[in-house]
Amino acid sequence: MSRKDRIPKSLAGKLRDLDDHVFLLRSNINGLKNGESAHVKQIAAELRTLICFSSGTEGLLWRLTQALNVSDEIYVSAPYAIDRENPITHSMSFSLFHIQRGELVPEMFHPQVHSLKEIVKEYEAIYLSSLKDKFITHELLIKSIAQQMGSAHEDDGIDSDLVRLLNVQVNGNPSFLNILLIDAEFTLEIAERVLQESCRSGVYKRKLRKTGDGDLAVVLRYSLIDDFVSRCKAFSAKSFITGTEINVYWTSTGVELIVERYGSEVFGSSIKTTTDDKEVFFVMNYSSKVQCGSVSVDGETVISEIDLPIGWIEARDLHFTWHDKIANYYVSPTFQVLLFGRCLPNNERIGDRLLSMSECLQFRRLELK
Repeated sequence: MSRKDRIPKSLAGKLRDLDDHVFLLRSNINGLKNGESAHVKQIAAELRTLICFSSGTEGLLWRLTQALNVSDEIYVSAPYAIDRENPITHSMSFSLFHIQRGELVPEMFHPQVHSLKEIVKEYEAIYLSSLKDKFITHELLIKSIAQQMGSAHEDDGIDSDLVRLLNVQVNGNPSFLNILLIDAEFTLEIAERVLQESCRSGVYKRKLRKTGDGDLAVVLRYSLIDDFVSRCKAFSAKSFITGTEINVYWTSTGVELIVERYGSEVFGSSIKTTTDDKEVFFVMNYSSKVQCGSVSVDGETVISEIDLPIGWIEARDLHFTWHDKIANYYVSPTFQVLLFGRCLPNNERIGDRLLSMSECLQFRRLELK
């Protein structure tokens, strides 16, 4: 059947496709980070579908951002390309062009607001002097991997340029691996904006997945040296992909929880603690599937079924900031923060899931070490 004879997909149909591709992209990123290198092929294939022009069709994500008028802007430090006219670069044999989040780099890196689509299609991703003046954009890199060694197509041969890239190793991995993962993370960020906007406007209802992905439990356990005289931030956990920030404060009467999305508060509550031994065990559960959460303190539920429209969050997406300068005067240095999916500070993998009340009580009884 020729392309002109095909029946066009509805907007809802394209959003269902995006939902599936986001799920598959996440699953393969998790698989790669768990040590299975074969997932690189699937990641490249998903990125090709979502953000690359291929076979006469623009990437699915860009078609949907245009249809729903969703911004693809990101705040990053993103070098455009190597200056081939600069004499200093003439002796350079290899360079990677990483996109870095503006919030995580010094001002000297000059972070700015960029269009992700422009970065993918126009910015250089990798420079190899052996490729002479060939300009390898993010799009070209993704398509080369997907079409020659990925699930989109497994060629009998590999282009000599790709062979050169495969031969350049960084920490034992192909040089392009980190570029691919960074592109995937920003692709997820824009895709989440599209899905969230489609749900908000009633155009689409997100699929429920059977896996435990998107189940999150943040656990704070601490013992007090002295009573707090004022409000003091304990920590913040931010998902750049969904623009969500979870902030936990210590107060003179207990714990305060503030959840924000793109800088606007979506939930806030002060939770009073009444433990006589000055030790507190605080748990926040969140399910991305139903965008609902709950809070328990010392093994008892204090807030149930909180409506939290903060998108799809996984434990490994969260970036933590500790605020311990003031807290050190009041909190035992043996305090613990656990994130199910990640156990801090040693990053032991536990598995993305909610924490049951029986488990809360078990952790409550453990001695702080």
